Amino acid sequence: MNEIAVAIRDWLPSGAILVGGAWILIQWLHTERLRRNKERAALDGILTAVITSIDEEKSLITVEAQWNNRSPLPFVVDVEKTLIDIFQVTSKIDYGPIDMRAREFPLGQPLYSLKPYERLVSLVIEPNTENKLQTYFLLKSGSAYLVRWRLVRKTTEKNVFLRNRYLIVDLTRGCPEHTIEPTVATGE
Repeated sequence: MNEIAVAIRDWLPSGAILVGGAWILIQWLHTERLRRNKERAALDGILTAVITSIDEEKSLITVEAQWNNRSPLPFVVDVEKTLIDIFQVTSKIDYGPIDMRAREFPLGQPLYSLKPYERLVSLVIEPNTENKLQTYFLLKSGSAYLVRWRLVRKTTEKNVFLRNRYLIVDLTRGCPEHTIEPTVATGE
């Protein structure tokens, strides 16, 4: 019995150090996981459009995206994959909900597609900033259009991080220059 007590006394400090070290390692790993989740990309945005009537058949649309990087990390934009698509909204659409995340987009193929940054070497949205990006389209009056701005992060990971924002531009009514109110849509 005395031998057991001596063995416990001899190994108790070593065991306590091992248990304490394991506890510190577990706490550190947990803290790192929480920090990484907190510092993940936190990008939100809103689209607005200004419509300038050129004549009865043509309107110039200024599409402005305000992208807000709320993360403490920079958001590096994939200049090859970032797209702005214009879809024409026609009466051929079925009644009911429109699922923007469906594999086949409910409005079919885009009328126009633009890679606005493909000529740039890189584009970085700095941490904790609000960034306004603009593009322009000349569209035929008399129709309604859906604008989809797809901003993709450049990453080496298999997971693609992107944000989609949508805006309806109504050119069905003849009107002078006016601003469409901002429309916020949830992204992927």
